[in-house]
Parts: sequence; C-alpha cells; structure tokens
Amino acid sequence: MTWCANTRRSLSPLLMLTACVVWGTGTLIYAEDASIKSAPGTRSGNVRCPDVSQVTLSGRLAPRYQGNIRYLKHIYDRETKGKDWMLSPFRNRESNKIWTGEYAWTGKYVWVGEYPWVGEYQWAGEYAGKWLDAASLVAADTGDKGLAQRVSAFAAAFRGTQESDGYLGIEGPTGKGKANWDVWNMWYAMTGLLTHADCFENPESLRAAVRCAEWLVNQFDPVSESNKRFFRGAFDGGCNVDVIDQFVRLYRATQDRRFLDFAISVVRHYPPIQKARETGKAPLVHPYVLFAYLGGVVELATENEREEDLAWVERVWEDLVERHLYPTGSLGYNESLRKSASNDHPAIRGKPKPEGCHQETCATVEWLLLNARLYRATGKVRYIQKMEHAIYNALLAAQSADGMKWMYYTPLRYEKRWFSGETNCCYWSGPRGIARLPRWVYALDGEGIRVNLYESSEATLRLDGHVVTIK
Repeated sequence: MTWCANTRRSLSPLLMLTACVVWGTGTLIYAEDASIKSAPGTRSGNVRCPDVSQVTLSGRLAPRYQGNIRYLKHIYDRETKGKDWMLSPFRNRESNKIWTGEYAWTGKYVWVGEYPWVGEYQWAGEYAGKWLDAASLVAADTGDKGLAQRVSAFAAAFRGTQESDGYLGIEGPTGKGKANWDVWNMWYAMTGLLTHADCFENPESLRAAVRCAEWLVNQFDPVSESNKRFFRGAFDGGCNVDVIDQFVRLYRATQDRRFLDFAISVVRHYPPIQKARETGKAPLVHPYVLFAYLGGVVELATENEREEDLAWVERVWEDLVERHLYPTGSLGYNESLRKSASNDHPAIRGKPKPEGCHQETCATVEWLLLNARLYRATGKVRYIQKMEHAIYNALLAAQSADGMKWMYYTPLRYEKRWFSGETNCCYWSGPRGIARLPRWVYALDGEGIRVNLYESSEATLRLDGHVVTIK
C-alpha cells in the first residue's frame, strides 16, 4: 500500500519539503511541493504529539540534542560526587535555616570550591524537578540506558525526601506555605515527578505528585477571593499561580476532581489573569512567570472545552508578539516585560545588569512551552512558526555548541557570556527546551502527519493503527 503525507497544512510557511514516506512495508513515495503555504490564522482541529521514541534528528538540532544528553548526565554525576545542588535543599530543611522563609535572597553567591553554592536562593528547590523532567523525556525518547538508570535512581532519592504529610518543598517549619518561592518549588517537584511517571509508567512518582498536590490543597483551599494567602508569593503571586498546569495534568492522570476545581478557582480569582482577560494585553511582569500561568490557562481551557478562555489568551499572545518579541524570537529585558521590546545594549564588564540582559533562557523555554500548548489546542500554524523562530535563534544561541554551557541572558548582537557555574535557574531550564525538540518536529491531527520544523530527521510514527516511516 502506498501513501503520501498530506503536507498542505502541515509545514511552516514557504518551506520546501522533500519527504520519503512508507506505510507499513509499502513503496516509497517522494512528494515535492515548492508552493506550500499555511494560513497563520487557520484552525484545523486539535494537534497531538506522536510517539517519538523512534524520532532521530540528523540536522542542525542533532548535535545540540546529543550535547544535552551529555550535560544531563554531567549534572547528575556531579550531584553524586558531592556537588549536591539538587537534593540538598530537600534533605536539609530542618537543620539549615538558610532554606526557611525567614531569609530573603541576598543576591550574592557563596563560593565553595569549583562552583558557587546556591543555598541563598529560595527557588533552589526547582532544580531537582527541572532535571527530572528533562532527563526523563530524553531517557525515554532515546532509550539511553545510562541516563535511564540515573533517572530511576534520582527519582527514588527525590521521592525519599518527601515528608509524611506530602510536603515536597525546601522550607523549614516556619516557611512552609509562607515563603515566597515555596509553591514554586513544589510546582517543579510535581512537574518532574509527573513527567517521570508518564515516561516510565511509574506509580510511585505519580503517587508522590498526588501527595504533593494534596498538601497544597489542604494548605490553601478554598481559593475563593483575590486576597487569599495563595496569591502572596513572589511576583505578585504569579509564582504560585504557575502551579495550575500541573493540577490539570494531575486531574487527567487521576480524574480526581479536587485538582481541577483548585485550578479553576485560582484562575477565577487571580487579578492579573482577570485583567488580561478583559484587556487582551500582557501584564508588564516577569515573562517567565507570565508564560507559565498563561500556559496553565490553556491547559485548563482545553480540559474544560472553554473556547472563550483560549480566545483571550490568543489575544494576549498577539499583544506579546506585536509589542515584546525580539527579532531573535524571545522576550524580556532584565527579567521583565517593558512597554515595548528594549533595544540591545552592550554588556559592561563588572556590571552584568541591566546591560545585555535580554532574553532570559528561562523565559525563552517557557515561551516555547506556551506556544506548544496553543498549537496543540488550536492547530494554528502561527504558534509553531514562533517556536521555530525561537528554537533556531534564542534557544540554540543560549546553549554552547557542545551542550555543556548555558547563557542566563542572550544579547541580540553584542558580547555573549557563558554563565559561570551550574548553579542557577537557566542551567536547568535550557535543557528542558532541548529535551523536547524531537517531540516538536512532527505532530498528528485529524488529517494526517504535520512536519513542524525544517529539520533533517527520520521518524517511525503510528497513524490510525499503521506504522508510517518518514525520512
């Protein structure tokens, strides 16, 4: 049986595709079309990610993806040899007061040996979940046994730090539920555990994520007014609100209505979300935090089939693209959105802020995740276009060619500096973006296979019960 992929709406605009497609054991069909165009505003139904365990990248993304595998292993190996960056905050809640909510961020590193110690950062609990998220995806997608062994050991050790009541943050008794970054740290704990549970069908990680969410519900529910304690976290409560996407994810995994209702109540009562809904304008806040809770709204709207919520998020997205997007595909200046995208500035030695502080890597990755969610929900090609734009420019520019270094900020044209040490947020965010590249090259919809990224690759995908191979 021969089959030719329907590529008319499947490609980014103006791309030429030469595809070799096999249906089962059938004849190879070559399809060439130099006039493929996709209408950015066209919706063509929901898009889903195919099983990508047999996707092989062979173009410009391939060496970066392989470098990311080395990097993820390196991070774990350093962890087990005494550079305990990821789990020490969880293991030392009681004895190390530096983790409690009594202490504010000083903005200074404490140098211990080769790398600075991150104990003064209240968000240091995010690293474990970020690594587990990225490493689980890569280990599952590549079948890398060495990385899979590391993932399994780390997930078990991480679960072992969970307290008997389900708490999985880094705060001591005085900071639990009160510290600015406590919910944020638990958000990433849930993220990593759920990805591990999904990728390896691990019930222990799913149960740990459930218990973490139950702890949060017990602490904060009901979220029935805008002045509730839940909205008192960092960045005007936005860091707490970001957790809603994992509550939706948990609902899908468990069908426990408590989790969905909690997410609904947070969205309903968070003032910045309501203002964005009314105005269609992006709040001038930290783009990383903003993109995360907008992505949570997309997940919730998709689950509840609320087209009106998708519509207002799309209007905010249009405002972001019109006013804030740089030519290199990302957003944000000095970790904030301004009235318009700030011009590029050279970095001044000894003064890392605000000169040269464009496009924080964390924001770049969260921008990609927001667009991926909008693309899956709406089928509109404009979202994958912006992803392609950011991947080939901002994301790859923030990563070194060998995958072992990352930028905190990525200037548009002036001097770029690799961030020293592996001790801050972007070192764990960047790998999450690279880890998802094979999952973004192709997509499935009601009409067939979409080729999203202009990347040399090979894939074996399942479509309507048939095995389809694409080169």
